[in-house]
Amino acid sequence: MPHTTNAHGLVLGHLKPQTTDPEAIQQDIDSFVHSQPLVGDAVVSLFEDDKNHGHPGDTIAVQVDLKVPPSSPSAHPALEAIQQYMAGLPDFKPGSVEHY
Repeated sequence: MPHTTNAHGLVLGHLKPQTTDPEAIQQDIDSFVHSQPLVGDAVVSLFEDDKNHGHPGDTIAVQVDLKVPPSSPSAHPALEAIQQYMAGLPDFKPGSVEHY
């Protein structure tokens, strides 16, 4: 994903240990993020389990580049919408989803 001068951010969340299909959750979040009107580009990553190489881990990160400048009043709410969507999924640990 190329870096632009537009508003951008990161949303990070940690899945519950009993999550059975983290790849499906990653795809669900990817679909939601790319459906948002202010998202210009985004990458939704499911990190590898650092204790079990080659297997999905418990962290999903969304790197987002928006279609608006950083000074736009709509930039922060766009990232908050992604954070709230992820936090509303039952697979994330409560309080673990944050945006930067």
